[in-house]
Amino acid sequence: MKVIFLILFCSSITAYGEITKCSQAESNVCGKNAECHDEKDDLLYQRHNGPYCKCLPGIIGMPPNCKEPCSSHSNCKKDEYCDANGSGDCVKGCRDSRSCKTDEFCDHLSKKCMDGCSNDKSCEDHQFCDFTTNKCTKGCTNSNHCSDDEYCDLTNNVFPGKCLKICIYFSCGINENCAAKDQIRFCSCIDGFEYVNTQGCQKKPNIIENRDFKGSSSNSSVPLEKLLNVEDSMKMITTTKAPEVKRRKFTG
Repeated sequence: MKVIFLILFCSSITAYGEITKCSQAESNVCGKNAECHDEKDDLLYQRHNGPYCKCLPGIIGMPPNCKEPCSSHSNCKKDEYCDANGSGDCVKGCRDSRSCKTDEFCDHLSKKCMDGCSNDKSCEDHQFCDFTTNKCTKGCTNSNHCSDDEYCDLTNNVFPGKCLKICIYFSCGINENCAAKDQIRFCSCIDGFEYVNTQGCQKKPNIIENRDFKGSSSNSSVPLEKLLNVEDSMKMITTTKAPEVKRRKFTG
């Protein structure tokens, strides 16, 4: 195990040769994303009998060609794909069927252009492997070939195996919206409505801010209907005339 570790570790270093110190080397001799090591008690220094270059942590390749690992296909050339979960390097192969000829498809397992398909995993999304032609065909044979909000419709005699939106043919109740995830349909109240047990989605009561006489707002909110009742009561009090008081005139 120790020998294997050294072999793998040495794949990211480059020995200097006649140079005895890193300071004697040119500043760019290790290349980008690499560093020079000349510690005499270093095992690799002793192994190479002198200084060596090593890629920085998290960097792949070998000096002087150390580089950052790819994170997506866009980091690679057109005839390469990003092995992000493996070596982190750009590898020769197809990304998808657009990288292949018209009568070929990209096998997602081998990343090679092939004439036929062996299973559904070899095909792209929204496609299945038609074993009668050994070709990847648009459509579905079950809902696993469709998106989360779709189901596989096999009832159409003209175009069987078509992914359809679940909410197209499955509606919800009044004041409700339909949504779907993982091929499961569910309903939710539209904006401005809330679910009331046994009554369905009912309109929310109008809530306005309660203000004091100085114009500053308080933390409490009062339903509009109740506030209107209070205002009406106040109006009745202020508009009711006080009874006239007859004053007796005193004469001397």
